[in-house]
Amino acid sequence: QWLLRYHHIVTKKNFSLPVFAFVFTKMNINPPFIEIQLYNSSNLFRCNSLDKAIETVQECQITCFKKYEFKQKFVSGGETPTIDFFDTKTNLKRYQIIATNSKTKYKQLFAAFIVPKGRNRDWLFATSAGRQDVINSAKYNCLIFIYLQSDQIYIDLDQVKAETSSIVVDFKPVNLPHNTKIPFLSSAEGIGDVHMCERSASELSGPYLIEDCKYENEWKRRLIFESNPTVIQSEVNLKVITNEAGDISRIPDHSILNDDYHGAILCCLQALYMDQKNLSRILLIGLGGGILGTKLAKTFPQTSLTGIDIDSEIVKIGKKWFGFDESDERIQSIVIDGLEFLATTSQQSKQQYDTIILDVNNGDPQSPLRCPAPSFLDEQVLKNIKSSLTETGLFVMNFASRTSDNRSDCIKKLMSY
Repeated sequence: QWLLRYHHIVTKKNFSLPVFAFVFTKMNINPPFIEIQLYNSSNLFRCNSLDKAIETVQECQITCFKKYEFKQKFVSGGETPTIDFFDTKTNLKRYQIIATNSKTKYKQLFAAFIVPKGRNRDWLFATSAGRQDVINSAKYNCLIFIYLQSDQIYIDLDQVKAETSSIVVDFKPVNLPHNTKIPFLSSAEGIGDVHMCERSASELSGPYLIEDCKYENEWKRRLIFESNPTVIQSEVNLKVITNEAGDISRIPDHSILNDDYHGAILCCLQALYMDQKNLSRILLIGLGGGILGTKLAKTFPQTSLTGIDIDSEIVKIGKKWFGFDESDERIQSIVIDGLEFLATTSQQSKQQYDTIILDVNNGDPQSPLRCPAPSFLDEQVLKNIKSSLTETGLFVMNFASRTSDNRSDCIKKLMSY
């Protein structure tokens, strides 16, 4: 049996692809494994299969090519894709890197910016336009954004600098002197304060994480799907409670709404139904973490609420982490495809609702239509929604799109009913 090691040979020459040396050591090991040394790290990354080793080398090749392409020519406003770096001991993602060029020329050439934990999904750091704002404030031609991971432990900024300095150096422009000291910038909160509550996976929605984040002395709990990591699926403010023994806990606080559209829905319903006797039944399609459903139930105490979600795991998350309480007899959750539920209720005159709220995300992150899922705009589905409403019933849709064409098409469809 042989121990196989791949060593990434880092040279000063500007090769677009990495060079590897293969070292074979004959020894008695069971089971056999492969060790890989990448970039400037002295640590070895262990792979238990040849397929995993090949995948790791290919990722390194892609990363090196992205860096080479980025460094060779300054493109105004240009960015690299997100590049992942893993902890060689645990094989867990440790850092994410995005290199961004400014749209304006500055005297200062190059720096790194450490994004605090819990801020990765803020507009400033999650979008190209936001990163340009950061660059304009810092006044550098190029910034390397270093994203900390919520499930990783970092002692302080110095540790982050020490661990990422060799990574950052690889992105420096070719015209920057070799001995230039690279400044590391960050915001006032340093590495940030984030606690991982749970990391698991749903059969339908895939891997997800739930984290508690502290920002500007406020705690918030977030649900994020790893398939779309820049989007916060559900978010609720938290109250910090300390008991007599000094133990600290954080519980959901539904008195504050984090989503503007939640507030718009509630204000609309309150204005239209000043007499709450006329609002007896609400159907919420897309229950999610139950935040909007909980607020609706608290705002309209005379109303019954039926929440529909296709994913039983997400409903469980709402009950466990986001304060969705089904012990209230007025509240009912049903795990079913919303399309199927509407097809059934549209045939039952006794099942009509005073208000139907559609709050379903589009599962395709590449589509310009973010909400709702396109299938809910089909002609038959809209007919089913209309049939499920009372004569004076109200239909509310959470609509979000990157293009105005989607909005115009949606309005035309709704106006026809």
